[in-house]
Amino acid sequence: MQTALQEFEKSLQADLDDMNPNQAEHPNDQPPESDSHQLLTNLSREFTARTREYPGYDVWLGVAIIAAERLLSAINTVPPEPNNDNDNNDTKCLLPHPAQHEALLSLSDFYHRRSTWGGPSSEEDSDLDKAIALRETALNMPLLHTPYPDARVPELEKLSLLHEARYLKRHRQTDIDSAAQYLSSAARLLFDADDEDQRQTLLASSRCLRFKGGDISSIPCALEIPYADLSLAPISLPALATGRYRFIDCRSFTTRTSLRILEFTHLPISRYIPISYVWKGLPPHRDPNTTSTPTPTITILGADSADPISIPVLRLACLAALHLGTDLLWLDGLCIMQDSDADKTWQIQRMHSVYKLCKACLIIPGGLSRLAVPEEETAWIHRAWTLQEAIAPDVCYCLFAWRHGACMVQAKFQAAIIEVESGVADSSTRVMVEFNLIVNAKRDATAYHALIGALSMKSQEGMANAVWRAAMLRTAYRPVDVVLSIMGVLGVALDPAAYAAGDRVGATVALMRGFLAQGGRAEWLAIAPALDPWLELSTLPMPPTAGPAGRARFLMRNGEEVRPDSREVLWWWLRDAPKGAVDEAGCLTITVPVVSVRMGLSGAEETQFKSSQGESWSVVVDDEGPPYAVRVGRKEFYRFGAYGTAVDPWSNMLMLVDEAAAPGKLRTVGYAAVVDGIVNLPQWAERTVLIR
Repeated sequence: MQTALQEFEKSLQADLDDMNPNQAEHPNDQPPESDSHQLLTNLSREFTARTREYPGYDVWLGVAIIAAERLLSAINTVPPEPNNDNDNNDTKCLLPHPAQHEALLSLSDFYHRRSTWGGPSSEEDSDLDKAIALRETALNMPLLHTPYPDARVPELEKLSLLHEARYLKRHRQTDIDSAAQYLSSAARLLFDADDEDQRQTLLASSRCLRFKGGDISSIPCALEIPYADLSLAPISLPALATGRYRFIDCRSFTTRTSLRILEFTHLPISRYIPISYVWKGLPPHRDPNTTSTPTPTITILGADSADPISIPVLRLACLAALHLGTDLLWLDGLCIMQDSDADKTWQIQRMHSVYKLCKACLIIPGGLSRLAVPEEETAWIHRAWTLQEAIAPDVCYCLFAWRHGACMVQAKFQAAIIEVESGVADSSTRVMVEFNLIVNAKRDATAYHALIGALSMKSQEGMANAVWRAAMLRTAYRPVDVVLSIMGVLGVALDPAAYAAGDRVGATVALMRGFLAQGGRAEWLAIAPALDPWLELSTLPMPPTAGPAGRARFLMRNGEEVRPDSREVLWWWLRDAPKGAVDEAGCLTITVPVVSVRMGLSGAEETQFKSSQGESWSVVVDDEGPPYAVRVGRKEFYRFGAYGTAVDPWSNMLMLVDEAAAPGKLRTVGYAAVVDGIVNLPQWAERTVLIR
């Protein structure tokens, strides 16, 4: 690392020395002015690319700042270029050097980055001031590389972000006004119809900034109820227009003024905090020996299956949102019209976006009746919708009850416990389950591993397999929600209105078809090899039933309750799962290596293997028809820093299939993980199989 820094610094200085027109040592060897311009442009781009290689290394950042300052100094010694497009031949119009704009932006980014690293406050403020000044200088320069004014939009967005950051430090009204104005200016540069969504999103964010600055009229209010009246009657949103995003005004609620529901036509990206929780959570504490007044609650018309919302818990959630720098909170019960099927459908189709584009997600694992303490088990890990709510956001926090105040917790990772209000805190770790705040890692190991796998493989090959595993082992009050809750994560758009509440099969088939149609693989195969196949769709395991407190229970056909990981830890994903197609009946068609097998031990020892259910199987010498073993991929361990990996000799995953009732079709009867010797047998042959 240090060698790379030194080499780059030397090469940068050498290039600058070679092109500096004031160098006395090389009076006759200066490159022509046009070559100087080109060299500076190339050097600026190389510099920008190299500095991005080590964005979090403080020594490198310091070198980058020094180098950028030298680069700008050298650029300033080169005369401006004449504007050859100037129509007025009598007046020579000069343009700044092409590399100057890029160098200003790079140096601004480096100062901004350093301002967030927790140094002395005076240095942080100075760096932030420099970052703003440099960007404003760049903004005032002519556009050199494009005639399109919308090229300024990213610069205006970044300037808005910098002014907002300075407002959060110093609380100067001029900064928040400037931040809002820059976004409005960016929106005005977008003229094309194709840019309308981006324009409206910028305007929504601008309104949020004006709201933060004290202009409460900047965001339309759809509903307002005095704080003192919240427990008097069930709440129902009035007959509002569908197709709106709604949020709770956190400041009004935390000051105990009123519950205000604000409306947007477009999502204000990174300007709100959504809540992830379970509708049926932990019951409120009740002491039969006291006569204290019950905790005031909110009930919602149309949300009959949900617990009443504790007003103190909701207020704590609003305090946490304000602590995280946002004024808006999203809660499905209050932000979706519960008595409107049309609004529910519209909102479900956009649920993934709501969580993906938030500032951060606030997980309240115990539900909204009361906060859980770290050692309490909750149903959060078993409920369908919470999977998407943990995966989609860039950052998650967990709100829980805590007796020890602000501190640092050290487990496999270090986490800060940040006090929101006396006795209550949110943990700023990405992997909350490491602290048993959400899940019992031993009892809920499969769901735990699948969630960690999906997070660690996020946006990589293997994520889809972890998502299928985590989702298909969860439960929902409406079975169809198990599927609808992950369609956005898998990049598939389904119409929620097309499926009845209990139509898990139809929605699953549609999700499979959509996922494969966009180039995906059948990564739902072998997600729980030890479980019995689902009768309706045998390529998936039998879905669980909801046990006490919503906990998923897995039953075999003989009635025995088992754990999905009873025979092996499911700490892996399926590499090279087959591609194919699924028809409307749910039949999977794939072309894969296949071999005839028989249950029981026969033939040579090297042809024998055991299934994931513990049954003995053997590969037969000739193709004798079904049952078959079908190669569906290789097991690959999740890549997660807190856990080691190991060599797994049984890494080849086989799906065992037999004849189905329909002619020409097969059904899954089990899985087997086998050694290379089995898949290297000569009897394997590629063929197309249809599996229902």
